[in-house]
Amino acid sequence: MDTSKTKDMVILKNLPSNIVKEAYIVLRPNIKQKIDNIYKNSEGKWPEYIVQEAENVISNYISEIENTKKIRNLEVERIKQKYVKLRKLCIGLGILIFLNSLIQIIR
Repeated sequence: MDTSKTKDMVILKNLPSNIVKEAYIVLRPNIKQKIDNIYKNSEGKWPEYIVQEAENVISNYISEIENTKKIRNLEVERIKQKYVKLRKLCIGLGILIFLNSLIQIIR
């Protein structure tokens, strides 16, 4: 995974994801100073925990999106079931009204 250093961001590229191509992670100011010290001492390599934290945040966000899609699908199924029930009820009531009006006409 390629990471590039900017002022207070980490850019994650070549992520192993079908959804996310590239991610920009903005660091908090107090953490940024600690990371700069570690970065200078680690021969230009970003500490792995930053990358892992960013990947966890991204994966949690993607899983939340998928969960909301599942919930929406369940709601759509419930609405479809209600629609079918109401349609049957309307057809039944229509038949009853038709039969009632036939009986009234015959009398």
